[in-house]
Amino acid sequence: MYGQMFLKVDEGFFQNGFWQAQMKMQKDAITYMCSHSDPYMLAKLASVEIWGRLFVYRHTIEAVEEQVRRYSKMDI
Repeated sequence: MYGQMFLKVDEGFFQNGFWQAQMKMQKDAITYMCSHSDPYMLAKLASVEIWGRLFVYRHTIEAVEEQVRRYSKMDI
């Protein structure tokens, strides 16, 4: 998706979330992933995080929206 290249995702987005649990990642691994990944790839990972929170963890749409608002921004 074109807009993903402009998405900036903070490491807090993944803390205690779906991606961290599935990959059995420690906090320092998330920090490394967020600081060394291409922003476009990180945005793709954020999409998986959103999916996991909604459809696996059954978080509410409002809770996931809050996570997105708190830990990501579009940098155009």
